[in-house]
Amino acid sequence: MLGEHLSASPAVELEYSVRLERKQVLSGGRFTCWLTADSQPALTPIATALAALSVPQSILDAQAAADLLPVAQGIGISTLPAGPELRFYRHSRDRVTQSDRYRAWRWDRTAAPGASSYQFSYLPETPEGLAPEDLLTPELKRIFASLLADPRVRALSGFWLREEGGHLRQLDLSLPWRPRANSLAAVSAIAELLEIPASDPALDLHIKHIAFRLGDPNPAVTLYASAAATRWPSDEAELQSIVAAGSRTFHQAAESQVFARISLPQSRTADSAPDLDEFYGGPIRQWQAILGDGMHYHGGIFASADHEPDDDEAEEAMRRAVRTLYPLLPAGGTIYDIGCGWGGPLAMLVRDFCGPVTGLTISRTQYRHVASLGYRVRLGDAEATLPPGAFHAALLLESLCHVRDKEWLLWSLRPLCGRIVMRVNCQDASPPGTAFGGSMHMVSSAELRRLIEAAGWRIRHWRDCRMEALPSVRFWSRRLARLGPTDDRHIETLRTWTRCVLSAPEEWARNNPLIEVMAD
Repeated sequence: MLGEHLSASPAVELEYSVRLERKQVLSGGRFTCWLTADSQPALTPIATALAALSVPQSILDAQAAADLLPVAQGIGISTLPAGPELRFYRHSRDRVTQSDRYRAWRWDRTAAPGASSYQFSYLPETPEGLAPEDLLTPELKRIFASLLADPRVRALSGFWLREEGGHLRQLDLSLPWRPRANSLAAVSAIAELLEIPASDPALDLHIKHIAFRLGDPNPAVTLYASAAATRWPSDEAELQSIVAAGSRTFHQAAESQVFARISLPQSRTADSAPDLDEFYGGPIRQWQAILGDGMHYHGGIFASADHEPDDDEAEEAMRRAVRTLYPLLPAGGTIYDIGCGWGGPLAMLVRDFCGPVTGLTISRTQYRHVASLGYRVRLGDAEATLPPGAFHAALLLESLCHVRDKEWLLWSLRPLCGRIVMRVNCQDASPPGTAFGGSMHMVSSAELRRLIEAAGWRIRHWRDCRMEALPSVRFWSRRLARLGPTDDRHIETLRTWTRCVLSAPEEWARNNPLIEVMAD
């Protein structure tokens, strides 16, 4: 019956799950059919299938909700001893922030639909500071720790928390390269804990998620696999065969196209440089007093280098600095904003491009601030993570200077980002070294060009916009004077730096270009 409504759609994905419980593997009776679409009319096959299932009106209303941007919807079926349980899944995005919204409803013949919501965060924690491993029983916590020790999990993974009735019911870890379940030491440990033979064929599946049941003393773990519907299955066995083959092909492509081309990132080692998490945190009100309400922490674009801007002019110049990058970015494409700071440019990109933008910041304070505004943001180090999926463009707005291993980062972006758009603080008149309190690792503009091209990028646009940005220093200096002395190391570093620059601004600008570059 589902095939009558969904099989003609080109963007259908099939999913099934395997549940591991004490001494048993439940490998049948749970599957979902997903339809990906960016408009409500394109989801009409889901609506007609739900109507054919005679679902409650509340489900039809949820399916047709127009206040959110559609991404995907799914119809799930779980065969239980008492009869089938039906499920409706809705993945949408907020129209203003483009952040993800996940909801699900489940019901059977005897019970009204029960709703649950999902919150997604990238590792290591939610914006509220909740670490996923802290939700598990001690025995599963030890196993989950082995997952977190996997370099790919650390670099790529995120997690969902499913809440139902005011309680967290499930922790779901994403595995975007879809490994074979029994290739993970954690899955082998789970099988041993649950007294399941390691040779069980269900563990040979390439999985997309691994879910842990919460709030239940009896441990249960569910493995999920999905793949595009290359044909419509005639029964559940054929559905599982299609998914197993498609998941294996996806994994093989990830191995050859991503992991064969880049080395996995390494965590920063301790050195004399400042802790960037702490350095780029600090009280938000103090930073608002320095940067203005837009919280743009980057050079603006002004009409002339010797302009003395008032506050309104300076904040408009900061916004202009973002808008002038728009022609270099793919219209409507997905953007990975590396070093998103306090989220000023990210918010503009979401509003003006009307597409999903994911920010990355090393500062826990910035992470929580940007998340509180409703935007998609990730807490992490650019040198210890990979882009969590494929993006049309990576944006580095005055953030590459904070990266020590620039060569590795530029290489790591190649398989997963269609282009890079950057403004880079360079240092041409002095040998490479650190600056700005040890937080910046400077290179010359010539070395920047060499690094970009050595990583396989083709430079399409290159210009020095330092003179246009120079009045930004006067703006920051004036705002710092109003603020007065603080005990914040970063703010006082900025104060010292502005004094140094303003002692010989034009000479400094000539020796320290701000290179704007686009490469693909």
